Amino acid sequence: MGLISLIGRRNISSRFSHFLLNSVQLSRTTVSDTRRRSAIMGKKGKDGAVTGAGGEATLRHIKYREKIGGKLPVPGFIQLIAVGNGGGGSPRGLIVNMSHFKYLFNCGEGLQRISSEHKMKLSRIEHIFLTHSSWDNVGGLMGLCLTMESAGVPTVTLHGPPKVETIVSSARTFAQLRSLQLVKRDMDDGEYEDSAMKVEYVPIFPSSDSILTGQPQAKKQRLSGSSLEEDVAVVYVCKPHPRPRAVSLEMLAERDIPAGPHLSLLKDGKEVVLPDGRLVKPDDVLSPVEVADPFLVVECPTEAHLNDLVTNAALMKYEPNTEAVSLSLIVHFTPDSVVKTSAYQEWMKRFNSGTKHLILNEMGSDVASEAIYEIQAKLNLVHPQIFPLLPHQRPSNEVDCALQKDTESLIYGKTNLKYTYRGKEAKEFIWQDCVKLDNGIFIKEVMGSSEFTENLKSVRQNLQDQDTSGAVSEYPEILFLGTGSAIPNKVRNVSAIWINMTNDSSILLDCGEDTYGQLYRNYVTVAPEMLRRLKAVFVSHLHADHHLGIVGLALARYRCCVSAQSAFEPLTVLAPGAICNWYKTLHSHAIPMLDLVRVIPLENLYPSNQNKHESVYCKLLSDLNLKELNPVRVLHRQFPHGLVLVHASGWKLVYSGDTMPSPELIQAGDGCDLLIHEATMEDFLAEDAKDKRHSTTSQAIEVGVKMNAKFILLTHFSQRYAKVPVFNDSFSSQVGTAFDNMRVRLGDLKLLPLFVPSLKSMFADEYLELEEKTEKRRRQKQLDQCQEKQLQSQRE
Repeated sequence: MGLISLIGRRNISSRFSHFLLNSVQLSRTTVSDTRRRSAIMGKKGKDGAVTGAGGEATLRHIKYREKIGGKLPVPGFIQLIAVGNGGGGSPRGLIVNMSHFKYLFNCGEGLQRISSEHKMKLSRIEHIFLTHSSWDNVGGLMGLCLTMESAGVPTVTLHGPPKVETIVSSARTFAQLRSLQLVKRDMDDGEYEDSAMKVEYVPIFPSSDSILTGQPQAKKQRLSGSSLEEDVAVVYVCKPHPRPRAVSLEMLAERDIPAGPHLSLLKDGKEVVLPDGRLVKPDDVLSPVEVADPFLVVECPTEAHLNDLVTNAALMKYEPNTEAVSLSLIVHFTPDSVVKTSAYQEWMKRFNSGTKHLILNEMGSDVASEAIYEIQAKLNLVHPQIFPLLPHQRPSNEVDCALQKDTESLIYGKTNLKYTYRGKEAKEFIWQDCVKLDNGIFIKEVMGSSEFTENLKSVRQNLQDQDTSGAVSEYPEILFLGTGSAIPNKVRNVSAIWINMTNDSSILLDCGEDTYGQLYRNYVTVAPEMLRRLKAVFVSHLHADHHLGIVGLALARYRCCVSAQSAFEPLTVLAPGAICNWYKTLHSHAIPMLDLVRVIPLENLYPSNQNKHESVYCKLLSDLNLKELNPVRVLHRQFPHGLVLVHASGWKLVYSGDTMPSPELIQAGDGCDLLIHEATMEDFLAEDAKDKRHSTTSQAIEVGVKMNAKFILLTHFSQRYAKVPVFNDSFSSQVGTAFDNMRVRLGDLKLLPLFVPSLKSMFADEYLELEEKTEKRRRQKQLDQCQEKQLQSQRE
């Protein structure tokens, strides 16, 4: 039985009808070769206490729990944070932040990148609740788990539909966990409870028809092993425990009650007799009993689920005409097509008028990050065509970009919108930390540096002095969607290079998590058309930071074809053949990859094997106007390949993928017009680069020199070089550095080396820190060498 699958192996339109058309925008997942782990799955009891895995419980909140004997107090602070609002190109997710730990509801692609930018400590997440097993909710889960593991998190409990945990466990061949224990808690185990709250699971099942009976349906059978698990959604009723009553100093003063050990007895609910004979009851000195309103987290993924939602007896008891406590807030992950139905609207109105509704879906603001737009605004000063402003920061567009307007009780969430349930400003939304775009502030910051302004004048003068005779060919246009390695940071996403070959054909080189999000931010309204133009994705190897974005991209591409009523053909994926096992597993769990993509194993494209896919290969060459498309074996892990593209007009482009310096790549790429080569580490980390089978900056440049490449463009930088790499003596007029959202044509390449002085001064603080760290490593290396020589002398 698949994870969730109401759809059989039928024709393409019927198979995707409810799964895809009601989906929200999708984005990304990343991993590093230094973070490969083996997944540990298990079961967990009702109490849900987190203990160390292998003695590695070192985080502060875990130490605190151990120190006080394992039972945490009821939290004095509870706040809900929209970590992703589900707007265009943005993930959707909700963090419940409490005094000592956190919950996460849903985990779309790109969520960990946003969390990092907004400093939401992922290491304190102990429970992840999934409302439905669609890729919108689980696409970022693998990357998140790897990041949490690297932070020292010992255990995470997964709550949600049956078998949803297999999405993670099936990726263990390329996204492995070693020390993090991922545990699934079954819905049949009953409501979950810890020191913060009780969480009740309310399963919502699809109906064969959409007729609303208006009557509560009979209780469903047990989920595990039943046919009803195939497309279940889960509503979570969260019931925080009331805070312990506190001693009121004012009430003590009023009644002239002295301090002493009797106050502890009163806090425990016991009556005491004072030395003067007065009887004191707890109500005489304690604050009022808190009424802890529940809140709901809801997703009704399709109209087929509506009947069970609106007639569900477990939810009806929170309506005003019942004796249950009113709800303070309902968080809706429901797609807009369902929210707008009359049945859903009527269901929302049935709750107390004071209940607030927070909508996290595709109708929210598209802008989820400030850092992406900030660095683009600064780079745009250097060259407005190579670093164009992104659509949402252009003057003609609103910076809000929300598609719906809020009302008093209905709020379309923005990223980093907060709702304080308990604490200061309780039961209020806090908007001040939401993302705001202001190019003026970004530019003012960098233009305040006299060194930068002088360098900028010099760069602009040098650009004017360049020989501009002859028009620059419009194609190929190379758009870098991800230039970082391993995991994303706020300005560099993981690997993805989009190449527009003509005005109606494109190829994508690698596709890390959130590649679709990056593409959307570059094109916005034109993004659907760009997806329809995409002819193929090349996957250099099977480390997850190079291919996990394909799922979201392929889903978005199919939806775009359906929306435009254009013919759909599966996306061609050129990848190591082992990727097929991953796609088969996803397909069996209701993510229909075998219908969305057509895999051509790279091994079948070696010159000796090309006849195995001759017709597909020839069509691909024709679509991309290529004379050759040749994978090349390189030196890394997980079936590594580089790629050589030779265009019908004669230009030649080489992409290294992840690799050490590769003689085979040098030979295959001889005389190329452009080499795009990974430069993961700086030169003083050559031994680390060798151990991890990567290249240093100078090694990458040397490969280009030996290849007789006309230009070398460096990418795939370690996240220690968040904004700029270390520029060393190997850089020349034939070497440039890639940035996310940079667009270059072959005729633009000669301009890139001119930018170096401006880049150094633009990021002066970061660059100075890099240089200091490099010098520190140099001295340490010299010291280590001296000590080694002394030890060698003593042995002799």
